[in-house]
Amino acid sequence: MHRLFASLAVLGVLGCASAPARRFEIGPEPDHEPSRARATPRPAEEAETSAGFVLSDDAIPAEPAAAREDADPYGLAEANAPADDSVLQGNYPPPQGNYPPPQGAPPPPGYPPPQGTYPPPQVVYVKPAPPPFARSRFTLKGGYYSVDDTERLDDGIIIEGTWANFFSPNFATELELGYLDADGKHAGVDTDLWGIPFMFNARLSLPLKKIELYGGAGIGSIWYNIDNSPGGGADGWVAAADTFLGAGIMLNNGIVLGVESKYYWTESVHNLDGGFDSYAVMLTLGFAR
Repeated sequence: MHRLFASLAVLGVLGCASAPARRFEIGPEPDHEPSRARATPRPAEEAETSAGFVLSDDAIPAEPAAAREDADPYGLAEANAPADDSVLQGNYPPPQGNYPPPQGAPPPPGYPPPQGTYPPPQVVYVKPAPPPFARSRFTLKGGYYSVDDTERLDDGIIIEGTWANFFSPNFATELELGYLDADGKHAGVDTDLWGIPFMFNARLSLPLKKIELYGGAGIGSIWYNIDNSPGGGADGWVAAADTFLGAGIMLNNGIVLGVESKYYWTESVHNLDGGFDSYAVMLTLGFAR
């Protein structure tokens, strides 16, 4: 038994003496970047067998792997590294296109958001020019009325309303509707007359700044009613014509204040022994527009 243990001890010592020796050198290689480990044979004086190899210095990086893992165990430094050098140059966040755009170039799409135009465009309100003359005019007239074609009637009154339509500053047509009333006494007979003249007139005007001179003539008819006491009465239509002259002054807001004289011619009426030939002097108040 003692011999067996002694034999095994001798064999173990011989085996250890014959095993090849290997040396591992750890450290950076200053002139080269880290690369894969390269196995180089040991020098002859260090090699004991042909199977011996020595790892070169460039097999291990300059910074130990354990130190890198301790400093950044999750790899955040590599994950957060910028794609370019914009961060290193002081531009953060990195530029996202050309902004602001070069002068004269259109802005990028969507900028600025549509919020209207500021400052707003200047709006100039232009008042339309007034027409060169009033297109139409309504006139109230009233005054003294006198019949001179018969001795049965004396003085009376007349009221009219006219509507003039101007085709130019110098020419207009005029519609006339009025009321007249007169009475008198002759040879013991009292006579009372009232009538409604309907006339269509042509009017010529001469405007002189604020002053207007005008004149015209027309034709139409007068509906009349005559009452004689004692005696009878009569009514009906009688043909008529008229002429007129007038003047007016233009006031503010299209108001025209003036005076007019007019003369009527009519056919003879049986109950009057004559006609309604008469003249009138009236004040006028016009409203032009």
